[in-house]
Amino acid sequence: MILIQGHIRVAPETIAKLKAAAAPLITATREEPGCLAYSFAEDIADPGLVHIAERWASEEALDAHNRTAHLTTFMGQLPALAPQAIRVARYDGAGERVLVGA
Repeated sequence: MILIQGHIRVAPETIAKLKAAAAPLITATREEPGCLAYSFAEDIADPGLVHIAERWASEEALDAHNRTAHLTTFMGQLPALAPQAIRVARYDGAGERVLVGA
């Protein structure tokens, strides 16, 4: 399993524009083969900070995602949002152990 975690920081007054740009990306990505989870979440304690969390079943699925039109479109919209910080990192995971819940 491949895990992607990251964040995008924008000015708090820009968060609505970031959400509007990300919504079609999220919807389309969740339909991709091999996408196990894909979410952007606004930090409730830090206005303007959006956390990114992804899980992919395989290298091939992630590679295919990185070539999609919806990701290209979103990445093209980012400069206009004047992000203050962006960081996205990849982690390789061997398995999962549920700590709480079903």
